[in-house]
Amino acid sequence: MGLKNADVVKGVDQTYQWTGDRNLELYHKEIESKIDLLDSEGFEVKASKWIVELTATDYLKLADEYLTKEYSYLSIFEPETKIKF
Repeated sequence: MGLKNADVVKGVDQTYQWTGDRNLELYHKEIESKIDLLDSEGFEVKASKWIVELTATDYLKLADEYLTKEYSYLSIFEPETKIKF
């Protein structure tokens, strides 16, 4: 997905690779626009609960773990998606 004039070629390392002209229009329309990259509402609910129940150190630790996990999901998307996050 995302390539015009796509073709598969065998590389020098004997692996197959897609080649073609990048076209992310379909990617943006069909995938990126339909995902919620960061569950901000879910995070707000959790963060509100954590801030009352936890120490500042524990709160920061959980918030960092949560955001790190959310960011790790971006590895499957195009680099442009990471910038938007």
